[in-house]
Amino acid sequence: MKYLVRVLVFCLLLAGCGNKEPQQVEFFTHEGCPYCSKALKYIQINYPQLPLKVMEISMPGNMHRFVLCAEKFKLNKKKLGTPLICMNDHYIMGWSAENRLLFDDYVKSYLPEK
Repeated sequence: MKYLVRVLVFCLLLAGCGNKEPQQVEFFTHEGCPYCSKALKYIQINYPQLPLKVMEISMPGNMHRFVLCAEKFKLNKKKLGTPLICMNDHYIMGWSAENRLLFDDYVKSYLPEK
């Protein structure tokens, strides 16, 4: 009986270790935001395999996640804007050539190794 319990525990540990969910990038957008559209199009074309969760901030629950992301990075609530992209220890607010380069750098940890 002890042997079966040990085997079961071992199997559960193995299953848990390799069963990590992939990290997900949170992309906050707002209807009519031209920068959101440009950023989203760039990401979808250049990183189609990226686990990306797109959230329209006017939809129920999404504003709460938006505020949580802002609080995590201690962003000034009076200066919040979209797109806001939250990636583990990094964020990008707005979209420009400089932010595109930042995104390209930050996104590396989310992509499968080749």
